[in-house]
This record gives sequence, structure tokens and C-alpha cells, in this order.
Amino acid sequence: MSCSAVKARPRVLVIAGSTAVGKTELSLHLAQRLNGEIISADSAQVYQEMNIGTAKVAADVSVPHHLVNIVPVTHSYAAGEFRKDALKAIEAILSRGRTPIVVGGTGFYVNTLLSGESTAPASTAEDKQHVNQLIASKTWDQSLELLKSCDPQYASSLNGNDWYRLRRALEVYHQTGKPVSTFKPDVADELLPYNYKCLFLTMPRALLYQRIDTRCTQMIKEGLLQETIMLVKRHGLVADSSAGRSLGYRQVLEFLQQVWSFLGSAQSSYQAKMSGKELQAKFCEFFADFQTKTRNFAKDQLIYFRPRESFHWINVAPGNHRLPMETLADVVTNWFIHDHSIPQDIDGTSLKQLTKNEQQELLKYKSTEPFTTNEIDVVLDQIQHDLNQLHN
Repeated sequence: MSCSAVKARPRVLVIAGSTAVGKTELSLHLAQRLNGEIISADSAQVYQEMNIGTAKVAADVSVPHHLVNIVPVTHSYAAGEFRKDALKAIEAILSRGRTPIVVGGTGFYVNTLLSGESTAPASTAEDKQHVNQLIASKTWDQSLELLKSCDPQYASSLNGNDWYRLRRALEVYHQTGKPVSTFKPDVADELLPYNYKCLFLTMPRALLYQRIDTRCTQMIKEGLLQETIMLVKRHGLVADSSAGRSLGYRQVLEFLQQVWSFLGSAQSSYQAKMSGKELQAKFCEFFADFQTKTRNFAKDQLIYFRPRESFHWINVAPGNHRLPMETLADVVTNWFIHDHSIPQDIDGTSLKQLTKNEQQELLKYKSTEPFTTNEIDVVLDQIQHDLNQLHN
């Protein structure tokens, strides 16, 4: 296909990037400039009632959003389903004369949209039983090593604790004897009339980690623990479900189980197994794990998108200072509409790999303690109150 033919196709803007880098804020500015509608490519935002931990936009935002709040937390939602729904949304948005803007950091969603679904066969009940027995007593790292032995390429693409895709890859290998990565996407519809223009937003790693730590703090203050308790009460949310594996919720569920046995058998009351300084220390341990897991997730996102040549990387904080959002939106608009080059001073290609100095800086990185003892006690008291209310 000629370059001119590609340029003639309607353009679809794709904005990926690490968690907390600023994708949502930029997409809202761009939607105003491009007469756009936003399609979420976030595997947690599809779930209803999971709001705080997924950093969903406010319900009253004037920009239309698609594929948000479309699935109950009791259901699963696969990348193939996302692709079908996203393509329908793109077609509908274009039919209204508007610009589709796909926004999110879930690599499998974005990759499936751009490349097609895998042609690997569906797993059988026997495949699932075999794999469940195989990894029943193994940790995530041990299970990942097992996958690496038969499919190192796919194993390297997985985000931490993505048990669904790890199991699926082992099931495919058990059934076929072939790595799931050898099953190429079904690209029968690769000639769809869309010209995907893709960006990956990034920034210096230490600055990104600071933003992540701040976001984690804000989520706790906004009521992430209380929201999770509500989801357990209303829908029986558990840590090994598709929704329960979502970052933040999984850590909260584990914390509630460890301290209150909240996910055990039904009880007449839930009382913390510890008190005082021990309980405060347990909260600090949970919160530090939440921050660490979120930083690791951001690193996994960087690794996943690093080899994908269709993405132009933008450094949204050159010199450790964030660009004004209006300036960044102007740059992206000119790049998207007029094919202007990304200015050299914000080109993010150099951030794909850490320098030795950056590696040393990150080794020294340490989160600051965001909560006072009194603030921790307030959070813990609120949890106890909410658990007491379950039987009233």
C-alpha cells in the first residue's frame, strides 16, 4: 500500500504511557482541539463501580468516553472483546465526523487493537486443570520461570502478577506444544480504513515514581479501602478474579484478609487481629507494597512498549519539569493533523533505556512516608467502622 493511500485513511490517535504520566489530562485537552471522543484502553476502567483505584475521569466530564464502566466486577473481559468493542466505537465516532482518541496503558489491549487477535486455540477444561495443578504451589516468580522455559518471548511481555495470561500461555503450550507467541494475530481485517498514529508518553523515571507515589497516597485518602470493602460486600470481589487482580484492589484485598480475615467465611463481626503500633506497621507495610507494585507496573509498561516501533515517545517533563499541558497538546495536535515532527527537546527516545547515572539514582530512590500516625489511625478506624456496618 502506498504512503498516499495510508494518509487518505481516517486518523485514529492512540495515546499510551505509564500509569500517572498524564495520559488522561492530555487526552481531554486533545479532545477539545480535535473534536474528539475518548476510547479507554484500560483493563480496570472497564469495570463498574471501580472508580478510585482506576483513576476514572469524573462522570460529568463533557468529553464522551467509551469502554468505561461496561462490565460488572463479577465478569471477565478479554483483549479480544476489547478489540471488537473498540473497533465499533471507532467506526461510530468517525461516522459522527469526530476523532477517535484511544487512551490507556494496558499493553495487551492496545496491541490487540493494532495487530489483531491471536490465532491460538481456545483452552480446554483439561488444559486448565493441568496448569492449575502445575502452578498450584508456585509463587508468581516461580510460575514465570516455568513459562520462560517454554516461551521466553511471551514471558518477558507479562506485567507482574498477570496470572490470567500466564495461565493462558501455559494452557496453549500444554495443548499444542507450541509457544503462544508463535500464534500470529488474525489480521484478516488489517486493511480497515484507519491510520493509527501512536504516542507513548514518558518522563524521567525518578520523577515518574514520585508522581506514582503521590497518586497512591491520594487514592487512599479518597477512599480506596472503603471502595474495596463495598465491592466485596455487594459483589463478592476476590483477589483471584479478573477485576480483583487490578492494581491497588488486589493489595487492599490482601491487607483486609491479613488483618481482618475479611475474605474468609461469613462472620458475625470483623475485628482486627492486632492493635496499636502493630496495626499501624501493617498498614505502612501494605501501603509501601501498593506503591512498589505500582512503580513496578509502570516499569513493565515501559518494557512492553519499548520495542513497538509504531509508537513515538514523548518526554512530557524535559529537564524534570512538566510541560504546560496546553503546549504539549499543541505539539501533539500539529503532529497528528499536519505531520509535524516531534520537537527534539521533547523526543523521549533516549528514555527507553536508563543511563548508569539514572540506575544509580533509582537504587537510592525511597518513598517518603505520606501519612502521620494520626492519619493512619483515622484510616484504620474508618475501615473498622465500615466492617462493623456490614451486619447492621
